[in-house]
Amino acid sequence: MKRHALVGVVLLLAVAALGAQAPANELHTLEHEWNVAFQTKHVAFLKKLLADEYLGTDSDGNVYTKAQELANVKEASITSVALSEMTVRGYGDTAVVTGVKTMHYTLKRKEVVGPFRFTDVFVRRDGRWQVVASQVAKVAKK
Repeated sequence: MKRHALVGVVLLLAVAALGAQAPANELHTLEHEWNVAFQTKHVAFLKKLLADEYLGTDSDGNVYTKAQELANVKEASITSVALSEMTVRGYGDTAVVTGVKTMHYTLKRKEVVGPFRFTDVFVRRDGRWQVVASQVAKVAKK
């Protein structure tokens, strides 16, 4: 009887671990797709990904709504954007993704270059993930 209980607990833990990996894999993929959409100015994809109440905060402390973010994407001249060090933490239908974006682009005559730490907050709605908040901070020089 104890053996069956132990097997049951092990199975439950395995299922829980697999369930936790599914959102992590999905959100890693979404982050990369978001990155590509930013570089290619794929506004239709971004309209679906960003929630209507989306707020983004840049490294200067400026806050952007969804409409402003989409306008920025259309206007930006993008040289490169790369992601690294991503970590996903899931909390049911909410998840937080952190990592590093190494960016080089120009927006409103301002050149943006360097590594930035980012935090993105996702909410799952109607079976798909949407970004509700995003913030970047310049990585301090050592």
